[in-house]
Amino acid sequence: MVTNANNCTATSSVDVEFESCVPATALRPIDCANQNLALNSAIGCTQIIGVTSYEWQIFDATGTTLLNTKNTTTNYLLMVQLLPTVQYGTQYQIRIRAFINNLFSNYSSFCTVGTICDPNVCGVPTTTVRAVDCGKFNYKISNGRLVANPVPAAIQYEFEFRDFVTDAVVTSAISSYGGAIFFNAVPGLVIGQYNVYIRAKRGGVWGNYGAPCAIGISSLAKDGNDEANIEEADLLAGYSIEGIEINAMPNPFSGETNIVVVAADNEDLQINIFDMTGRLVTEFKAVSNQKFVVGADLDNGVYIINATNQSGSQSIFRIIKQ
Repeated sequence: MVTNANNCTATSSVDVEFESCVPATALRPIDCANQNLALNSAIGCTQIIGVTSYEWQIFDATGTTLLNTKNTTTNYLLMVQLLPTVQYGTQYQIRIRAFINNLFSNYSSFCTVGTICDPNVCGVPTTTVRAVDCGKFNYKISNGRLVANPVPAAIQYEFEFRDFVTDAVVTSAISSYGGAIFFNAVPGLVIGQYNVYIRAKRGGVWGNYGAPCAIGISSLAKDGNDEANIEEADLLAGYSIEGIEINAMPNPFSGETNIVVVAADNEDLQINIFDMTGRLVTEFKAVSNQKFVVGADLDNGVYIINATNQSGSQSIFRIIKQ
């Protein structure tokens, strides 16, 4: 305010814009434009070092109406945390910003995501064992595994082993999220030949079994020779994907569960385990494609495992101790 000799006053204001010093984050490319989210799916954003929280804003499909705002201490958000805002068969615009104490980044650009049709109405797509795993008759129980062709937003896969000749059910086992089953975790599996069928589960709805896959188990244990080692290496190579993926056996579990983080190469990993409030429960180092055990020090409940490799690629996975 300025006053002149005649006691007249005038005021003015100046708007100053400051560029945010907090690095920007954004929805991961794998999640941006994902139209196959279930209500129990998780979405993630680029991790920023030193961040104290992430703010997620969920708008309607046009990006004009703000429907929900959530803050998390981790760089992922479970869609169930947005209930009842999110519904099946709907598109949303999402943007994110990062906080370091009281400072915050600019909002990311909008990403359009969509949820699947209600599986109670539309059903669940069928699936099968991936082709590379079928037609092999020299599997070993100690290191053999099968992988399902993925169904978007599936939370579990059931593998049913039937007698190769009679097609009678011999045994079955359920795999969560990753869609891989390890033979040494399947009860009642013995040397023999099988037709393997798979069905997927979305939400609380199971789909129908797909076409059979013929396999054979020729040995109970790895014999330590070169052929066995080559076979195990081939299985790992066939299971490699771009990025990293987590599998747990059994899941749900009581006591402990075996975890394998599958990656194209053996590499060092940072493992963080969070409870459903976002609290970091435990953290440690691990190596991809090598089994490690968790659960002994966990209370009964639902937990999220976050695995990050040296290049920053991440995978998250939910485990249940009961």
